[in-house]
Amino acid sequence: MQNGEDLNFIEKFKTFFTNRKIEQRRKNISIIRVNINNSTKFSPIYDSGCCLAREKTDEEIIKMNNDDLLIEKYVIKGKSEIHWEGNKINHFQLIQNLLPLHQETIENRFKVIRNRYNIEKLKTLINKIDNSLPDFCYDYKLTKDRKEVIVKIVDLRIQKLLSLL
Repeated sequence: MQNGEDLNFIEKFKTFFTNRKIEQRRKNISIIRVNINNSTKFSPIYDSGCCLAREKTDEEIIKMNNDDLLIEKYVIKGKSEIHWEGNKINHFQLIQNLLPLHQETIENRFKVIRNRYNIEKLKTLINKIDNSLPDFCYDYKLTKDRKEVIVKIVDLRIQKLLSLL
């Protein structure tokens, strides 16, 4: 596929799966163009739900990085795309609602998370995430503050989820 064909395919793909209008859909899926063989694939990670503060300006990120209360508010206000009894609920409410129905499964998954989670590994991963970008993409690299905010957001989410048990 070439550039125009790629975007046309993605628009149709997103329309089919998200059932949203064109103006809204461009925020939900990203692509990667591999220049070696001119192929296109979907991005393996993309902040489609604004859960990693992609919608925040650099100025807002700096404020968040210097104020843990702003991080806390951001994490708490996050909503899953799952509705429960007609209401859109946050991630923590979702787990609380699922616990009585699937307690053993959730407890087992949380044990795995507790055993594997390591904040230092998370920091290393986030800090290196854009190291291999080519020079012409320098302007798209994440700032130090943005990387720190992403680490804080992920860490707080994990800590809050694990505290539910």
